[in-house]
Amino acid sequence: MISSLPESADELYRKGKALNFNLHLDRLGKSRFLFMDKKYQKLQWADSYRDCTQQMIPLSPYDGIGEILAKENPIGERRVASKEGTLRLAHVTAQIVDGGHAPSRIVSHLLENHDQNQFVPSVWINEEGVHRPMEYPVSIFSSGRSDVRAPNRLREFSEWGVDVQIDDAKLDPLATARRLAEELRSHNVDIAVFHGWNHIHILAAHLCDVPLRVFFDHGGISPFPVFDFYVLSTSDSQDLVGKAPSVVLPFPVSSHLTWEEELIPKKAFQVPDDALLMTTISNHLENRVSDEMIGAIAEICKRCPKAYYVPMGWVEHPHRFLERFEQFGIKDRVYLAGVMAKPSHVARSMDLYLNEFPFGSGLGILDAMASGMPVVSMYKEEGPTQGRYGGIYMGKDRAVTSCKVEDYIDLAVQLLTDQKMYREWSEVAKERYLKHADVKGYVRSFEEAIRGALTLICGN
Repeated sequence: MISSLPESADELYRKGKALNFNLHLDRLGKSRFLFMDKKYQKLQWADSYRDCTQQMIPLSPYDGIGEILAKENPIGERRVASKEGTLRLAHVTAQIVDGGHAPSRIVSHLLENHDQNQFVPSVWINEEGVHRPMEYPVSIFSSGRSDVRAPNRLREFSEWGVDVQIDDAKLDPLATARRLAEELRSHNVDIAVFHGWNHIHILAAHLCDVPLRVFFDHGGISPFPVFDFYVLSTSDSQDLVGKAPSVVLPFPVSSHLTWEEELIPKKAFQVPDDALLMTTISNHLENRVSDEMIGAIAEICKRCPKAYYVPMGWVEHPHRFLERFEQFGIKDRVYLAGVMAKPSHVARSMDLYLNEFPFGSGLGILDAMASGMPVVSMYKEEGPTQGRYGGIYMGKDRAVTSCKVEDYIDLAVQLLTDQKMYREWSEVAKERYLKHADVKGYVRSFEEAIRGALTLICGN
């Protein structure tokens, strides 16, 4: 007999996933925990059902990461940061990608606009998403290597004189973290900024002897307190880091500076000249455009005969992705634009931005707003960070707070058919974009914050 019933559907769903995880872990053994957890975290990130607290709750009662952190001693006592001259600042990231990939664009901004009198920046790419030789179980979500996916961005880094270290992705996550910690020491890094959280970042932050370890929020907060200072993208995230030192710096963009003089004609997307183009900018289209969202796009297309869907971003399996639209009878109303070096310029030729749900874009929304394109987005006050950016940027007053698909569809149709409403929303989009357009000011604030944190925490 069941002694107690789950209090909610959210709790029941979590318990079901935890049971599934534990069954697999018992079969494979705890030595496979990191790869198991990686696989399930990727599945959870692309889950079509995400409750509001899911990103902060471990899948398994077995605290595999905590056990590793308890066993693995740091490689040495924390070093003292350089008190004279420039500081060595390392940006540690899972990958670098060309086009509209938000974390890569943020790193580019920080490198291009850094204060040369204060910092010597470097980039450390650990290729966390690349499939590794001993990886089992295998995650169904994997990434190509950064030198394949980001030739243009890496070339820019080189032209700026930035040292870039790319991991060979041949070791397991713990061994990769150990190697990263050793290399950060051998390069006398004073400040390590970990962009987003994954196993390698958590373990390397714990193991390294870098004087200041900074966590940079890209849409999710590390559940492990191994960082000294937090750079948060929204004020809502402050509750998740408690009393830890932090600063809130909403993401910046300089989308309008990438615009070219001539607009791209709509016929370039293989659509009629009078077509109404809807877009989404993402390098995770296959994962983030859920079947429920495709159903919504299909309904919008049926109610607006001139509407077409032209998403921008990398798609690993285009035919398979398009087949999902074919099930709804709108494959001929979809054109994959691919990776665009200047997504905001391309957005100027489009009409409406459809933010993914149940979670969505970050900088892609601002690229759209810069062009005056209204954004259709859901917003859930207590939802995951990436499910809130639409409301944060475009405004909660212009987001679908009911989180009902039918309301999302109705708003999109209304914007495509009501010219007066469209013009009003377009002006609001441009006005609110400008609040995020000071990239140089953002970088100054970032550098002042980490300088202050170094003084506060390390006494420099």
